[in-house]
Amino acid sequence: MPRFYCPFSLSSDTIFRLPENTVRHINSLRLKNGETITLFNGNGCEYSAHLKIDGKNAYNAQVFAGNAI
Repeated sequence: MPRFYCPFSLSSDTIFRLPENTVRHINSLRLKNGETITLFNGNGCEYSAHLKIDGKNAYNAQVFAGNAI
C-alpha cells in the first residue's frame, strides 16, 4: 500500500484535499479512485485512507474511522 506524508493534522473519519506534491506522486504511481493509501504526518501514527479523485487535480483522501496505527 503506498504511503504518503501529509503536513497537517490527521484524524479518523475526515476528508481533506491532498497536497500538490502528493498528487504528483499519486499520478506517477497511476493510482485510481477508491484505492487505499496510507498517510502519516510525523506524529508516530499512520492512517489508512481511501483516495477520492474528483477531477484532474482535485484529489482528496477519506481517512478510515478509528484506524490510527
